[in-house]
Amino acid sequence: MPQIDVLIIGSGAAALSAAFFLPANIRVALVSKPRRLGCNTEFAQGGIACAIDENDIESHIADTLKAGAGRCDAEAAKILATKGFSLMKTLADMGAPLDRDENGAPLRAREAAHSKPRVLRAGGDQTGAIIGEFLLERVNHPICFGEIVDLLIDGGRCYGATIDEDGKRENIYAHNVVIASGGFGALYDVTTNPPAILGELQGIAALRGRKLSDMHFTQFHPTALDMDGAAQKPLLSEALRGEGAKIVDENNRRFLEDYGENELSPRDRLSRAIFAHIESSGRAYLDLSGFDSRYFAARFPVANRQLTLFGLKPPFRKAPIAPAFHYAMGGIAVDKNARVLGLRGLYAIGEAACTGAHGANRLASNSLLEALVFGKIAADTIANDPNANPAKTFGVLDEPRLGKDDDEVLSTIKKTLGRRAGVIRERASLKQAAAILDALTDREIGLLTRRSLRTAQAIVESAIEAEESVGAHYVKEESL
Repeated sequence: MPQIDVLIIGSGAAALSAAFFLPANIRVALVSKPRRLGCNTEFAQGGIACAIDENDIESHIADTLKAGAGRCDAEAAKILATKGFSLMKTLADMGAPLDRDENGAPLRAREAAHSKPRVLRAGGDQTGAIIGEFLLERVNHPICFGEIVDLLIDGGRCYGATIDEDGKRENIYAHNVVIASGGFGALYDVTTNPPAILGELQGIAALRGRKLSDMHFTQFHPTALDMDGAAQKPLLSEALRGEGAKIVDENNRRFLEDYGENELSPRDRLSRAIFAHIESSGRAYLDLSGFDSRYFAARFPVANRQLTLFGLKPPFRKAPIAPAFHYAMGGIAVDKNARVLGLRGLYAIGEAACTGAHGANRLASNSLLEALVFGKIAADTIANDPNANPAKTFGVLDEPRLGKDDDEVLSTIKKTLGRRAGVIRERASLKQAAAILDALTDREIGLLTRRSLRTAQAIVESAIEAEESVGAHYVKEESL
């Protein structure tokens, strides 16, 4: 392939935002795992957090900082809310299919840790899928499907990436590479993420000497549908609780008060309360009895379909719930222009990146906003600084893609992170996790699993190094 201007790795909201906002005269290509494997954008139900008006921007920033438990980068949070307000207005003016009332005003929901209803939505609880499709229809750049197995880095520059497409490899040379490959949720055994979200690009970045930041800040969604037999746990949108759904025990008692919490507490605190209740007393449920069946099906079509798929019948009464890994606040360290630190020509956006905007606990529905905002920021930065790399060629990596121990190693990674780096952590257990993961490096694994393993190690290393129990990184006090 001839050298292009921009290679974008991924096909979710962040990737599509970057592709959409790049100037038409720039040569762009996207490479992604096959869409049938899924990406988190398609499963983003709640919506897009966005200030109601200019007067609400400061409140949105304040809510973001508060939810982030004092660990947000204040400038990044300001960029997120300020540019997010402008960007969503632009998309709305372009015809983005946001849900609206009879007067044409956008409908807004309230979600956890927001001080007011400001979450925009599309198609009820189908926001991610619908906004993703809206952008995809407007991106005219070619998309090829394969797996990125390496970055071409030399002398402080990134020159492109190596793609493996059904066992056939080639180097794609680009003046700029944008990593928008998503998080690493499928490295946990209980997750809302699709099975393909294995954090390989974070691992590649680490192996190539790039900094990973805040990897221990791993958010768990408090109300995943707790049904057996599913590797990917469907989440029950926070908007359900924003509209009155209650969290109860088997006797319909609202037990959250025992832990000093309520249905709209920040996700980290709510997840810990539900987790502790399940550990000590049994199951937890989301009480949906206050919803009319027809309203529920229209307002929450995804949740309606998921509940039915798992054998529950409308009118829904109680759905079993439990926390599940949901989102990575940490990732590849970037500056405010989405540039990977210390390397020319490489950017990271969306869940693959760590902008610092989310701190120790992401505010609900700030994820799609961040993906869109920093996708545009990356596009604007590239347009103003195209970074023409000198001509250079690399050999194609020949390390085996698969190894005989891949399945067993991935299973061990998932169990180790789930049990030792989960909702509630113990320092001794984290050190045991590090030893378990380190031992896996000697197994016969392929290059993709080796990259996922490096990401898993970074999560545990970051958790061990963290001095303070804060936000989504909660370590039992007696173990500190």
